Amino acid sequence: MNCRKALLALAVILSSGCQAAAGEWRFSAETGDRMIGMCMDKLFEHTGKTLSDAAIRAYVFSRWDVSWIIFTEGEMGPFGEPEIDYRPHLRCSVATQPNLQVQELDEGFFKTIIDLEPKSYGQIKYLEEYPVVSLYQRDGSGFSYLKSRSTYSREEMFEKLDRMYESLDLPEILVIQ
Repeated sequence: MNCRKALLALAVILSSGCQAAAGEWRFSAETGDRMIGMCMDKLFEHTGKTLSDAAIRAYVFSRWDVSWIIFTEGEMGPFGEPEIDYRPHLRCSVATQPNLQVQELDEGFFKTIIDLEPKSYGQIKYLEEYPVVSLYQRDGSGFSYLKSRSTYSREEMFEKLDRMYESLDLPEILVIQ
């Protein structure tokens, strides 16, 4: 089940924290707008494609050193219960230090478009500080900021994913006697 593995891996990555650079980085809705625009521009620059109209949400997970932007259809989990038909259309990593720079861009689940070696990833120290997650909603050809919050802990995210999979009405295929 590739979708479940991708969601679990994403939950672990995004729920990990890092040591904040003393007061140097503050996420703002405008910075999120810039990062979203940069990701969409890079998609067009490298593929000639625009973002699918089905991608109606953009989640921005932001820390002082790197931000992850995920364009999806369906709720991913940070602002409600995850939806089983959740689907990522574009994933983008943006270094925030020393300036904003797109370092990774993946279409769908794992079709890599850009893959630079992010310098900041090798320097990450995972502590119990979590990134800020912001939700943007599709508004015509762009995205509008809706709200932000701190991310769920790993335990909270796994509990949400468990509830999602428990709610599925799957037929029993094999009975072992």
